[in-house]
Amino acid sequence: MKSRAVWPVLLYAALAILVVPVFPHFISPNEFSRWVVAVAIVDFHTVEATPVINATHTRMEDLATVNGKLYSNKAPGGTLVGLPAYAIARAIVGPPSPHNMRTTLNAMRILGASVPAILLALWLASVAKQFGLSDDRITLAVTAMLFGTPLFAYGLLFFAHALSAFTLFGAFALLMSRDPRPASAGALIGLAVLSEYPNAIPAAVLVLCALPQLRIRGLLKLIAAGLPFAILLGVYNKIAFGSVFTLSSAHEVDANIRELAGSGLFGVGLPSPEYLLRLLIDPSKGLFVLSPVLLFAFAGLRAAWKAMPRSTFIALVATPLSILLTFAGYPNWFGGWTVGARYLVAAVPFLALLISFA
Repeated sequence: MKSRAVWPVLLYAALAILVVPVFPHFISPNEFSRWVVAVAIVDFHTVEATPVINATHTRMEDLATVNGKLYSNKAPGGTLVGLPAYAIARAIVGPPSPHNMRTTLNAMRILGASVPAILLALWLASVAKQFGLSDDRITLAVTAMLFGTPLFAYGLLFFAHALSAFTLFGAFALLMSRDPRPASAGALIGLAVLSEYPNAIPAAVLVLCALPQLRIRGLLKLIAAGLPFAILLGVYNKIAFGSVFTLSSAHEVDANIRELAGSGLFGVGLPSPEYLLRLLIDPSKGLFVLSPVLLFAFAGLRAAWKAMPRSTFIALVATPLSILLTFAGYPNWFGGWTVGARYLVAAVPFLALLISFA
């Protein structure tokens, strides 16, 4: 990419390599819940977490239980993306133990979160370039996204938010280009949903916006490319939870979370004005409080409207809006002990593209 935007990307890549896990005295539940699945697959040839926890003598949250057996309560997509990194790191440091578990987790984080964040930044620059935007505008948007939003943290942690942002924005770019690629977009959408189940809602919005370009043939290609991910999820659910239609949320170890997941659609109900406002302006978690640079996205709306085909502009606005409205209906909107509004990270690249028009 011949652009000054490559420099903030390279800086972020250097940080991703240098940064070590930020919880040296704390088992990060969200991250290690994904790690145990990789260990279970490679070392114990199962998806059950119980033998891993027993072998490493660790206690962690974010687990599901079925008939006294423990499993991860996370969607499996992020783990599967990071799985090759675990296998390589394990070959170097040896079988899992309390002494090397952070090393193998960090390897998975780099492949499953940092690499998607870096590729997302490059893709954002490429899409902005297609609309004839200047290097200065593109560099500003890329820098703002990588260093001025929660994506900075979640590209350095083994959560699935950076991966979700990459897959959803990538699907947007592929579906809304002058030469749509429905098969590739379908694969990214499949991976997005396999990584975070609520991604199904913005994914559906993207597909609806792209229908005029896709037509029947393109839609069938998209569905065919996404189908293997749906089958993989069904197989995983059958092995772990006894049914292809049962998700881990129905078997949460934490009774409060399990009860929450039993209400609405997997815990998500109608949008609440209170939750919506707190997602955006809560003093400790609000997206615009911790990332005020994203407010410039509103200043880019008019120019983007003029520069983009109508369906592309609608998708650019409707996709992040659907993410916001989804989690405005979730009582656990704050996401626990986290950096900022972590559930809105997937909306960040769409807003960053609007910043380049501001």
